[in-house]
Amino acid sequence: MIKRFVLLWAVAVSCLLACEDNEPEYLFDESPETRIAQKINEYSDVLTAPENGWIGYYTSVNNVGGFAVLLKFGEDGNVTIKNEAVGFANIAEKEETVPWRVGVTQHPELVFESACIFTEWHGIAFETASGYSMGGGEFQFVLESVTDDQIILRSKTDQTDITYLYLRRAESTDWDFRGMSDLSENLINLETKSIVVNHKLVGDGLEKFVEFSGRERYLVVEGELGEAALYRYAISRTRLIMLDTIPWGDKMITEMEYDAQARTIKAANGLAVQMETDAEAEKNPTYLSPQFLPELTTTNPEVLTGPSWIWVGNPELAKVESLEVMIKNYDDFYGLEFLPNLKSLTIMGILATDSKIDVSKNKKLKRLTVMINPLLTHITLGNLEELEEVILTSNPMMKEIDLRSCCKNLKDFRAHMCHPTDFSVNVSGAKNLTYFAAQQNGWTSLDITGCTALEKLLINSDSEDDASVDDTSTSTLEDIIGLDASVQKRLTELFIPTSAVNGDNIKKFYQDCKAEGRNLLMMHGHSLIKPETDPDNMYNDNTYDHE
Repeated sequence: MIKRFVLLWAVAVSCLLACEDNEPEYLFDESPETRIAQKINEYSDVLTAPENGWIGYYTSVNNVGGFAVLLKFGEDGNVTIKNEAVGFANIAEKEETVPWRVGVTQHPELVFESACIFTEWHGIAFETASGYSMGGGEFQFVLESVTDDQIILRSKTDQTDITYLYLRRAESTDWDFRGMSDLSENLINLETKSIVVNHKLVGDGLEKFVEFSGRERYLVVEGELGEAALYRYAISRTRLIMLDTIPWGDKMITEMEYDAQARTIKAANGLAVQMETDAEAEKNPTYLSPQFLPELTTTNPEVLTGPSWIWVGNPELAKVESLEVMIKNYDDFYGLEFLPNLKSLTIMGILATDSKIDVSKNKKLKRLTVMINPLLTHITLGNLEELEEVILTSNPMMKEIDLRSCCKNLKDFRAHMCHPTDFSVNVSGAKNLTYFAAQQNGWTSLDITGCTALEKLLINSDSEDDASVDDTSTSTLEDIIGLDASVQKRLTELFIPTSAVNGDNIKKFYQDCKAEGRNLLMMHGHSLIKPETDPDNMYNDNTYDHE
């Protein structure tokens, strides 16, 4: 019993003695404040140590290559920054000095304490698959990794598409940018401009399709059939430096050089690989980069083979049923033919539209809308037996629409504000066509022969001043070919423009309808026709009432 009492007394005394020390027990030899100060000093010493500073290649978009930046950190709290010129973005080569510091919040960080080149780079507009600019201003970087030979900086503010800047010790020659602008310009002139992917990297027993961008500094390289990946690069005075190395068999392409004589790029370091044009690719393409790719991938992302390619053999293309392209500056719509099951196509507000659009191979097309395309002159339709609806509006260069090979299922046709003096339409044979509206066009010819289901034929003008227009100043519609009361038995509304003259078919149609007792609403411009008053002169001012 005495032994137990002595033991309890000893434990109690120990606890009381421990309670007298109110200071926390540190797991390390120094306090957190001391250790943070040491880490800041350590990183600052590494940053300021190299005689020639650090060089890196800056980009904040995952599908844009890098731009050279040199950083020489001074112990006085200022850093000298030299950046590469970016001619197309009007960013000049320059040196600037801004204050810097190393600090710690959640992580050690490098802070540039005033605006500098990083802000300008973020204003560059890149029309890329992932975005249209380089993001927001960049002033704070987390020091992800710091060694004597390499520093990895990570953006503190990026949530996605995170910016990394890899710095290595610079040499004195790195500060000499002479020749870089010339190399950059040569590479921009070399970049792929064809919608068809028609270049290959060839050598060492391999051939791979490749797309080259000199402006955005990347190569898209084919992998297995139907696969492609993007590889970014930066430039020195003489070479392309691959930020993402390209696997090539059992080797890696780490650098490339520009061959001025051959006007191409070649792998450096003894690897015999160069970019060549494949002439056969134009005739029978394997990969495309169509201009409407953003619209296509928005609703059908699986059609994408690489960052900017589609493989023409991709089964996903057969699943595409709708495509809408609006308010763009595209000048080519090549690639539509590789959408075999396209049912609805809308092309609207394309100010640089190529003069011709070909949908003849889209055999499943049911609805075609082409609006507000000022340069469009012609649509190649071919034999589209499933076409049901055609809407053509505000295409002032479009003259002739011939739908005879597309009339099997055509039900609705509308064409407004097309060519103002020379516009013709042929829908003869459209047995299922019920609605035809085409207003404010300079009519020369209209053929509706065999349109037995037609209920409304509206080709007058919407203009309030239509009745006062001098008909001799515009093209005239002499008659409506195929207009016949015995054929168009369901036609109840016939609106004709003031440019229409006293055609026999028009006059006879009205007379036959009246003789049959059919209820026909017939308008001339904005005026109701009453030829009973003067049947030989249907359009005399005495024969209709003004609204």
